[in-house]
Amino acid sequence: MTDPYEILGVPQDASAADIRAAYKKLAQQWHPDKHPNDIASATKRFQELDEAYTILSDAEKRARYDNLGDAEQSEENELATHAIRLLTESAMQLLDQPGDHRDILRKMCDVMIEKHKASIQDALIRIRKREQLATRWKTKLGGRNIFANALRREILRLREHIETSKVAIDIAKECLRILAEYEYDPGGTRQLAAYGSIFRSDIS
Repeated sequence: MTDPYEILGVPQDASAADIRAAYKKLAQQWHPDKHPNDIASATKRFQELDEAYTILSDAEKRARYDNLGDAEQSEENELATHAIRLLTESAMQLLDQPGDHRDILRKMCDVMIEKHKASIQDALIRIRKREQLATRWKTKLGGRNIFANALRREILRLREHIETSKVAIDIAKECLRILAEYEYDPGGTRQLAAYGSIFRSDIS
């Protein structure tokens, strides 16, 4: 999430009146009706303003953002960084290949998402089976038997695998979002403008 204070152009200690005035001014400036030649960009900017004002105009939401916003921003930046790296590495392998590179990248992300979803489902099934076995052996031999302990370690490993797969899914979804944003606004105001090499084949 982009900093709502930055979007509205107000300091973090701005009063409610200052926030309201800034929003009103910018909303009038970026209303899509005033940009008939660039409705897409204006609509996007107008939505960002609305989202920022929704947070800062509500005392509870503003306090929550002030307390957690930095952590959330850091997490989102890290996710975007991983996504950009994945897109870069994948696209560099496609530069000499014919065809629609963005379409190939989208398919790559879709395959990655489905692969990790299937992996998660498989891990959950294996966890259930091992939990049942561990319970059975614990009942028979008590809590200290080696086999039951080994099963519990395997369950922990599978749970870690699930978390890793969830992260991979999030990265793939972020890649799809970035690709969609690039297509939506190829002249981009965000990350992809700085990463033209990813799609160098588009402009060469």
